[in-house]
Amino acid sequence: MKVLDRIQVVKSIVHNVLSKWKFIPQVDVVEKPSDLPVKAPEDAAGLYWKNRVYIVAKQPLTGVAKTVAHEVIAHFGLRHLLKSRKQRFLAALSETLQNKRAGPLKKMRDVVKRTYANKHGRLTLKPLQAAEEVAAYAVEREAHPFTGEFTPKKTKRRVTFAKVKQMLNRPAGKVKIGHAHLVATLKAAAQLVRKGCGAAARRVRGIPGAGASRAHVLLGRMHRQRRAPNARSSF
Repeated sequence: MKVLDRIQVVKSIVHNVLSKWKFIPQVDVVEKPSDLPVKAPEDAAGLYWKNRVYIVAKQPLTGVAKTVAHEVIAHFGLRHLLKSRKQRFLAALSETLQNKRAGPLKKMRDVVKRTYANKHGRLTLKPLQAAEEVAAYAVEREAHPFTGEFTPKKTKRRVTFAKVKQMLNRPAGKVKIGHAHLVATLKAAAQLVRKGCGAAARRVRGIPGAGASRAHVLLGRMHRQRRAPNARSSF
């Protein structure tokens, strides 16, 4: 497939996904990782940076909708859903992930560790960054391959996002975020993206360069991990 044709196909996939969502950032499609606004590995598939999402056309077409979900629902959605509580949420999730008995989150944690490891096998992300990538991977692995809709399986515990918000008001050290809490929060982020929030959505669209300065790069090897046998369950 010619480069321009491929870019148009990817743009069409992205448009089809975003057309059903009301609260979205600016999303741009670039040809290759070197066209991203930050230095990124050769297998980068997507980027969330300064409240803008970039999708790399040079990736398997079957992964594009999932990449959009990863960047828009997890990185963008979580940031606007949790706002000032995001750091506390990620800190509590990170603490759970460091526990050897992390339950369903363990395999997702291991996928992120393998994906973002350097040549010496060491994780290149800081704890909170790793926790956010686990959340993003949780969205990606359960996102529909054509629509990008986040449709997670039922968790053993029934937790609502209202309960998560109550928990985030507790003193530091007493906030416990497990798999069910993560899924409930991601479902709320997906609902925010899907349904929008009136004036807040318009404000975000009106300031495309505003937002977090930290770059969140999705690596293409994450897609390959998703197909691996040990990456099928829930980091």
